[in-house]
Amino acid sequence: MLDHVFTDAIGALRDSLERAFLERQAFEERFQVDVLLGDATLFPQAAEVEASWRVVDPLEEFWLGQEPALYRAGEWGPKEADEMLARGGRVWRRP
Repeated sequence: MLDHVFTDAIGALRDSLERAFLERQAFEERFQVDVLLGDATLFPQAAEVEASWRVVDPLEEFWLGQEPALYRAGEWGPKEADEMLARGGRVWRRP
């Protein structure tokens, strides 16, 4: 009986992966056709790109020449993050 359950689970997983692959393949084909036809619906317009850079540029300038605060895997983050919140009287909410 356990073999039957295992076989059914493997079959269901295979079917799910095949569907996901086919859906992705269909999306990629549609995307390529849209590109060839000049349909720019899925592409950002110039104004959107410029607005994005207005957000990103100041961040890059602020971080220029600074090293990121490091912390070990499994820790909640660098002590600098705690200090940043403490300046405003706040603390991280941890589970």
